[in-house]
Amino acid sequence: MKSVWNCLLENVGEWRGSFASLNLQGEILSEQPTIVTLTASDDRQQAKIVVDYQRQPERRVEIPFASVSRAYIGFDDGAFSQGSMQLAPFGEFGVEQGLLADQQRRRLVWQYRDRQLQGLTLIREALPGVDAFQQAPLTIEDLLGTWVGEAETRYPDWRSPDRMTTQLRLEQNGDQLRSQLSFSDRTIESLAQVQGSQLVFTGKQQEVTVWLLPGGVSCACPTELTLRSPFQLELGWWVSRDRRLRLMRNFDASGAWTSVTLVTEQRVSD
Repeated sequence: MKSVWNCLLENVGEWRGSFASLNLQGEILSEQPTIVTLTASDDRQQAKIVVDYQRQPERRVEIPFASVSRAYIGFDDGAFSQGSMQLAPFGEFGVEQGLLADQQRRRLVWQYRDRQLQGLTLIREALPGVDAFQQAPLTIEDLLGTWVGEAETRYPDWRSPDRMTTQLRLEQNGDQLRSQLSFSDRTIESLAQVQGSQLVFTGKQQEVTVWLLPGGVSCACPTELTLRSPFQLELGWWVSRDRRLRLMRNFDASGAWTSVTLVTEQRVSD
């Protein structure tokens, strides 16, 4: 298990792509081409992020740093989650999560105000020589079938992570999607209504919406965060037909951030 700092440095490189602002229907409102470069000193004790905004007028932001926030958790492959540690009844609440694979990166930013989702920012990036925009928008058909995964959960106090195997079965029947998730000795079944490029799950707790987005990306979260109810914000990436990554930032009923879970899945049947 790498240190949090060395997990972050798995993101070293020149990432070319764009920041796309989305509305609550998952439609792109505006898109800003960017180059985000992370470098580390020779002794790997210091780092710097440089963000070049390519659209006129061009703008550059440089951020040197030598440590990471306690609100940040990284994984050995470079995946990361950072953002708010506590939900309050009013005010701003935000999270950024990122996944890496095949010299590409997918990031998503959630922005809430007074517990209401205001918007999403989708960031598609790739290292030089790779096209960050070659993947089409995710579809329901891409997700159907049985997925077997390895889940790793890391905690804010940096205790040893927990690991388990998972199995997710997704089936569509008309305008409904049935989900069956099994892990440890538990099985959770849920039903979603298909509404265009969105899936809406309703249940005993908060309603959860899943957006199917460009670049093979999915985003799952409540559009309204309810006090005294646990919730999670999930970034998914359909890397290829039989490979998917999911990253979940988890909050308990008090609104406190408790953990981050990375799931690496393989499709075993359609």
